[in-house]
Amino acid sequence: MTDNKNRRRNSSGDSRKADGKNSGMQELRTGDEQKPEQDEERLARERARRRRRRQEMARRRRKRRRIIRMVRIFLCIVAAVLGFAGVMAVVGKYRRDKAKTESDAAAAKATAQTMDTYPGSEVLNLTFPVLTLDEAATSGTSQSGSADQDETSDQNRAADQDDSSDPGGTSEDNDTSDQNGTADQEDGTEDADSADESIAESSSSGTDGVSVLTVTEFKEILQDLYRRNYVLVDPESIADSGDGTMKEGKVSVPIGKKPLTITETGAGYTPGYDGHADSLTQKEDGSLTNTYTDSDGKVQTGDVDVITCLDAFIREHPDFSSQDARGVIAVTGQNGMFGYALEVSGSQAGKLSADAVREVQENEARYSGSDTGDTGTGSTGSADAGTEGTGTESMESGAFSGTDGSGTNLIQPGNVGDDSEESSGTESVSADSTENADNPGSAGGVTSEITETQVEQNKETLSSLIKALRNEGWCLASGTYADISYAGDYELIKADADNWEEKIGSLLGNTDILVLPHGGDIGSWSGYSDGDSRYEYLKSLGFRYFMTENDQELTWIQTGKDYVRIGMHTIYTADVYQTVMNLQ
Repeated sequence: MTDNKNRRRNSSGDSRKADGKNSGMQELRTGDEQKPEQDEERLARERARRRRRRQEMARRRRKRRRIIRMVRIFLCIVAAVLGFAGVMAVVGKYRRDKAKTESDAAAAKATAQTMDTYPGSEVLNLTFPVLTLDEAATSGTSQSGSADQDETSDQNRAADQDDSSDPGGTSEDNDTSDQNGTADQEDGTEDADSADESIAESSSSGTDGVSVLTVTEFKEILQDLYRRNYVLVDPESIADSGDGTMKEGKVSVPIGKKPLTITETGAGYTPGYDGHADSLTQKEDGSLTNTYTDSDGKVQTGDVDVITCLDAFIREHPDFSSQDARGVIAVTGQNGMFGYALEVSGSQAGKLSADAVREVQENEARYSGSDTGDTGTGSTGSADAGTEGTGTESMESGAFSGTDGSGTNLIQPGNVGDDSEESSGTESVSADSTENADNPGSAGGVTSEITETQVEQNKETLSSLIKALRNEGWCLASGTYADISYAGDYELIKADADNWEEKIGSLLGNTDILVLPHGGDIGSWSGYSDGDSRYEYLKSLGFRYFMTENDQELTWIQTGKDYVRIGMHTIYTADVYQTVMNLQ
């Protein structure tokens, strides 16, 4: 039984094993049968994935090709537009250039029909001093303590003594009286004749008998010049230096007009003095005007000097100026500029000694080629002539007196000198008369003390004024620092020119015009020489235009390799103006 059970158990176990084996074999066969199907499905999925990837890449390539195609089309369009625009620009430029050429040709043709051309030697050059207020001329107060007016009186005295040097000389007036009558008859213009009489009759003089040029007389002179068909031109058009060599230039003015330049000398002003303008100032609109002190001691504003009167006249008569030309302002510096002090109170820097000034006068004869006994412009004789020579009185009094000089030396800062208001040269238009004596920032009066701070403020004001003057068309020139004759020795001229360069030229900027005062010149009429140390030094400072006195001819210039010398007439009285105009 037991064996049977065991056999059955074994057989059962064997059957189970067999069944298990059969089952495993069947599963194996089933797995083997399923494996190709799974691989095939996997392969199908992989193929589908790859197909989708290829399709995606193909879409991307198509999209990229479309973008590239669109970019290319856009670039082609842009290139076409730019090319078209370039062609149109070239065509437009060609058309504009052609139109401009035709317009310029037409304008040149019209200009040739409406403009006259004058050589530089036919430009009339008139020079005016600082104008005197009408009421000051009437009362005679314009002569008290004014260095500028002292220079005018000296010129008048010199004119009385030398008829060959100064256009206002008495002998010259006598010599030209017959010519005046002939010129008036040939002119035949009733308006001009009546204007001549009007101006001559209006000539004013102070109580000491010395004639002065007043504001009213200057305005009448401008009106007379306008009636005579004169028109202002650029002074630097008188000569041409385009190729590096100075040559006589050509000046174009409207047909029927004649070229003119106007120069003002001594525009330093004397603040607080009621004979002349106190200062040059700007209005709120940027235009220029003057402050001045009236006979009651009150500070007023108005057009009372050459600069402002000429500006006002041009506003009223724009055709009096060709191409917005104005004139020349010969700036000195010893007494400040335009009424603004440039030295602190008590400074004697740059002031000339009386002996140095006397030496200038003594040397004028030697350098001008005149006899030493003459006392006219360019020659004042010896020191024994006293104040009878040109400018001697003004130089020995006022700004130059009270010092013991030594030849050509300049007084250095700190040296003892004359502390008077007339000689200190430190006045400033920094206060409005007595009403604003405590306010050093306003223009018009005299202050007791000029500080470094005030000097710096004055320099800022001057910078604004200089810019405004240049914008208007004014040419700024040197009138020497101490307003002295340059007929002296080299050392004196160099010292004065260095002072001007340092203290005035640094404010003005570049200028190539030198106005030689008091008839003094640096050479003979035959011309300047490179061997002359005075001329060579002034040339090294950049000066090319030299304006000097000439009363022999109505108009005159002389050109050299590096310079042009311009003859000018100093109009310090209405009578002198008539004498000059009768030279025609």
